[in-house]
Amino acid sequence: MFKLYTKVKLLFAVYRYLKDPNQVDSVLKLGNQLLSQQSLSDYPQRYLRNKEIAEMVQQKQGTKKIEFEQLATCHEDSLGWAYYHFIKTNNLDFTFYEKDTKDPIKSDRDYIVYRIRQTHDLWHLVTGFDTSQEGEAGLIAFYYAQLKSPLSALIVGLAIIHFLLKRPKDLPVLFDKITHGWTMGKNSLSLLAYPWEENWNTNLNSIRIKHHIHL
Repeated sequence: MFKLYTKVKLLFAVYRYLKDPNQVDSVLKLGNQLLSQQSLSDYPQRYLRNKEIAEMVQQKQGTKKIEFEQLATCHEDSLGWAYYHFIKTNNLDFTFYEKDTKDPIKSDRDYIVYRIRQTHDLWHLVTGFDTSQEGEAGLIAFYYAQLKSPLSALIVGLAIIHFLLKRPKDLPVLFDKITHGWTMGKNSLSLLAYPWEENWNTNLNSIRIKHHIHL
């Protein structure tokens, strides 16, 4: 009975996403429903085989409060300066994903999911994908290439269905973004364990070069 209830909730989350992909909470609900599946409960173990990711989990990077306004004082072209202006320009809330994480972090899986969501806009910034629907799909394809997350695969598939139903003329643009994200994600080094908070004053382009990211 519980499994049936979970599947119904997952289908409802899929429906909400297809209706309006701009509703970020729909994406988070999709993620929460997939993570609740017992068969997916051990997926972070493959991440923990990576030494840098294991250290990140042990140190619990990113759990200290970010002094966001101070990032505006970082030197121009730095990660911090670029991130500050990315958030401001796109009218985003840099604490959005932290606010949505209401449950305490009890496991490595909880922390990895929290960290991926917390740094989502930083991945946008470094990979060059904007916050449009096609830009989001491109970033999610990058996610899937690096993380192999079931949620990423599902969202890319749903994005294609949404464009097919709502924006068929823009399908070529969507496929260009997805292809670019997938290729870039496969050819670049993992971003998951990057210590963002220690590198606010690092040149943004040097981070891209270090990770073999070509826009």
